[in-house]
Amino acid sequence: MVVNLEDLYFTNLSIHNTAGAFENVNMKISMEHSVNVDSENKSCDTKTSISIVPENSAELDGEFAIRISANTKFSLENYTQLDNKDLHAQTVQQVYPYIRAAVSNITALAGISPIHMPFLNISNS
Repeated sequence: MVVNLEDLYFTNLSIHNTAGAFENVNMKISMEHSVNVDSENKSCDTKTSISIVPENSAELDGEFAIRISANTKFSLENYTQLDNKDLHAQTVQQVYPYIRAAVSNITALAGISPIHMPFLNISNS
């Protein structure tokens, strides 16, 4: 199966920060990723949402949260329904770097220490 990214757009990219300056605060990253396959058109759409908040909000004097959502369209070659698990992994692996870069850039532009999300390695098994 070949999965090709055709379209990606951000539907939400927000930072909420009422906290003072902070460093070395552990962040918790939550991610949801859904895939909707259109077998007839040999394509799929995905929706990915990520939120980043402090693991322990008591470490901050105020509140901090980043929310980002992206929708994508992929074309599929040689796809069968047996590929569903692999399809989920492949689409996450293709979308995540764009979200990771957007978070780093938007936090740097906001004048706070850039947040660098970890690299992602998804096993297909």
